[in-house]
Amino acid sequence: DIFNNEIVNNYIEDVKINKNVTLPEMLIELYFEDADPILNGMENSQNKNEACISLCVKFDTRYQEEYQILKEKEDIVTLPIEYYKIDWKNSADKDITARTIPIKSILIDTSDANIRNGSDNCIARIVKDKLEEKEIIDISQAYRKIRDIFIKDSTIKSINTRLSEESHFLDNTIEIDVEMLNRNDWEKAIITKINEIPFDYIGKGEQASLKIELSLTNKRAENSGILLIEEPENHLTYAKLNKLINDISKLGKEKQIFITTHSSFVANKLGIENLELLNNKLLTKFENLTEDTRKFFIKKPGYDTLRFLLCKKAILVEGDADELIIQKAYFDKHKKLPIEDEIEVISVGTTFLRFLELADLLKKETVVVTDNDGDIETLEKKYKNY
Repeated sequence: DIFNNEIVNNYIEDVKINKNVTLPEMLIELYFEDADPILNGMENSQNKNEACISLCVKFDTRYQEEYQILKEKEDIVTLPIEYYKIDWKNSADKDITARTIPIKSILIDTSDANIRNGSDNCIARIVKDKLEEKEIIDISQAYRKIRDIFIKDSTIKSINTRLSEESHFLDNTIEIDVEMLNRNDWEKAIITKINEIPFDYIGKGEQASLKIELSLTNKRAENSGILLIEEPENHLTYAKLNKLINDISKLGKEKQIFITTHSSFVANKLGIENLELLNNKLLTKFENLTEDTRKFFIKKPGYDTLRFLLCKKAILVEGDADELIIQKAYFDKHKKLPIEDEIEVISVGTTFLRFLELADLLKKETVVVTDNDGDIETLEKKYKNY
């Protein structure tokens, strides 16, 4: 499913004509500017001495004979992935596994209604980051003592005696016990409480915020250099979201953070110059925005920048009344609203030039509807760059 459809379709058409057509391959490479030297080498698509991890999905030649039989017997209508293999390598052409990659990542998906591994994950992180080795051993011993107390309790002994005295098939004896413990089994039984409330019962927004905070402040996990956050705006009020974004900005200096979002507030607050827009196979970066425009959106994050960035075309107006007039005029002419043609009508106050700077980068057709105040020459001078 993650192969390019066009390439797969071309293969299926070509193999009908030429049985020796090459099977499609997929190569995904990650290059690192500063990484463990173990990743360095020349074995990459750039043929340069770079730190790189590659994942290649390709035909496994061990199945050459079976694949030949398949081609002769059947019309191939889908990619025969049962004959494929996946190779993970570094630039030194050494096989690697997820465990041997020296760069670790943490994924926090706040869009998931059930934030999995809630208490377990949370307490494990706290333990790893906050407790000393001796303290962990002490907790294990304390938990084992609780198990021993349970076994020795007179009530439990009495129940087990009665169960043992009853007759059972094949003369089996029955008794109740507590599961034998491994060293870290106490982690599964101990829960984390936030303001005296079990972690699993606090709000989803609070859960996500805490997990993000712990990931950012996890000083011992030095190799967890990459933090992936899915839609941090979920389940949070604007005030708490604002605090979270500020914390991410302050605490995230030592880690590389990737955030996906549908929130203009998040995009603006984190700096629109850091935004990368992937749309219609094109990647647009905003690092070349003027300094004034960058600062403008950070200071005034309430503007609907993502609405503008993601629409097909845009009509920019000054206020709400102007927006209503444009909507009505468009409907009268086309018998439908602009949004039905993927045209956004956005009220931007007097900040037209800020949005036109974005439009210029995106090459997006944009209309500005504004008062001319009886001075067309001044208006033309204001917008001469666009």
